[in-house]
Amino acid sequence: MRSIKFVHYFILLLLMAVSHQLFSQSEKKVLEFETFISIVKQHHPMFRQAELQITVGEANLLMARGSFDPQLYGDLNQKYFDGAQYYSLLDAGLKIPTWFGIELKGGFEQNAGVYLDPHYTTPDAGLAYAGISLPLGKGLLIDERRTELQKAKIFKESTIARQQELVNELVLEAGKAYWNWFEKYNSLKVHENAYDRALIRYEAIVESADLGDRPAIDSIEASMQLQQRIFNLQQARAEVQSSRNTLSVFLWNEGLIPMEISETTLPVDYLLLPLSERKAPLAVDETVIEKHPIIRQTQMQIEIYQAELRWKKEQLKPEIDLKYNALNTPVGNNPFAAYSINNYKWGVDLAFPVLLRKERGGVQLANLKVSDYQLELASKRASILAKAKNALLDWQMTTDQLVTVERLLSDSQKLLEGEQDMFENGESSLFMINAREMTAFSSELKVIETKSKNQKSRLYFDYSLGQLAN
Repeated sequence: MRSIKFVHYFILLLLMAVSHQLFSQSEKKVLEFETFISIVKQHHPMFRQAELQITVGEANLLMARGSFDPQLYGDLNQKYFDGAQYYSLLDAGLKIPTWFGIELKGGFEQNAGVYLDPHYTTPDAGLAYAGISLPLGKGLLIDERRTELQKAKIFKESTIARQQELVNELVLEAGKAYWNWFEKYNSLKVHENAYDRALIRYEAIVESADLGDRPAIDSIEASMQLQQRIFNLQQARAEVQSSRNTLSVFLWNEGLIPMEISETTLPVDYLLLPLSERKAPLAVDETVIEKHPIIRQTQMQIEIYQAELRWKKEQLKPEIDLKYNALNTPVGNNPFAAYSINNYKWGVDLAFPVLLRKERGGVQLANLKVSDYQLELASKRASILAKAKNALLDWQMTTDQLVTVERLLSDSQKLLEGEQDMFENGESSLFMINAREMTAFSSELKVIETKSKNQKSRLYFDYSLGQLAN
């Protein structure tokens, strides 16, 4: 019965050893964290989506600037009845809006007809005019066009902050996936080492038991230890594959082609993980929070509604538009030959709502929106500051814990070496050597886990300050 069980284990272990050997013979490449993040930023769809935010802002600004584009206009109306031309009215020209609210206008008017209204009468050669329209009340300090342009400029800056926010989120999720992969892979190496040691011990104890040097029950205990190590190894390999699949989500090639992490691509070894010269700060610099993309977006939203509020307040003023046009009749090749300062047309447009209910309501709503976003800004400041402090605390804690678990690992390995010598000299039991091994392996796994947590906490600290997009 024992020989059948031994053959069964020998075949199983041989298959696992062969697959492990084939894997180790393949060309291995280490994917550094910085290299991984660089690849993510180059081709990930979310990064491309983040870049589109800036394009949206530029398009919105271009549209707002279009309100100041010169405008050609023309109007032709004619009426014919019973063979007579009642009237023919032609008016064409160019309007040029300006930033200061003044509108420049120039054009040509030519009217004729049997029943032409007298005030439409023009010389046979037509009538040229040029003048301005000046708002003296509403629209003098700010108008709708200038308001929309200001809002578009602020919105463009807001899209830059939005782009940084998206990249900040992307790098955080990608970084967490990398350090999870790092933890699972390095943990697998520990389980492989544990399995190798259990296999060697099992073979030695079975041989000793067959020769009568050890009791048969020791081989059963060694077999149970080996089965447990095989179970842990299988689970560790599945976790590595799962973490590799998650990591592949963040890797894309040019042309939005998804990539997959091969088994020959490895994370950095935890023993070779370079120690960063950057240490956790003693406290959070609260001035840095003002540069957080979420804070900047909220601030810009306040600026947008403040610009809207200025325009709403401007509408409380009466509408007084002064218009003046100089008139001239072209003569021959010289269009200014008949020009006189006495030839002009002017007028004033006046309008003022009596109760101003619409305007006053608009001011109240704009004020409420500004107040609402100011309260939201204060809340976000407090929330981001609290998250940054917690992330810093976690970073500092895992850094201190790392020193502790590394010392624990060193001590447990020394105990294991001593127990191994005693076991070989017959002064220790299989139970004790297994206990020492489990403590050493558990300590090594704890070191790997703590290093992974330390890297994640440092990553999250930068994320909480909105600095991962830099």
